[in-house]
Amino acid sequence: MAGPKGVLVDTSVWIQFFRFAQTKEGLHLDRLIQAKAILTCPPIRAEVLSGARTERERSRLKEIFKAIPSL
Repeated sequence: MAGPKGVLVDTSVWIQFFRFAQTKEGLHLDRLIQAKAILTCPPIRAEVLSGARTERERSRLKEIFKAIPSL
């Protein structure tokens, strides 16, 4: 049985992306996002959301993760 195809992005990569988007890694992740070639899973989503500093930030992150296929 075939499942979703894409790159499962680890929590550490998301943190790097949100803090330092203009790094080589951040730009690469941005390209993967634009290509709709990324995946997430509940543990990664929970870890990223737990790092939100404000409710507004948490809401923004939830919206981002809604658009990403989950395993």
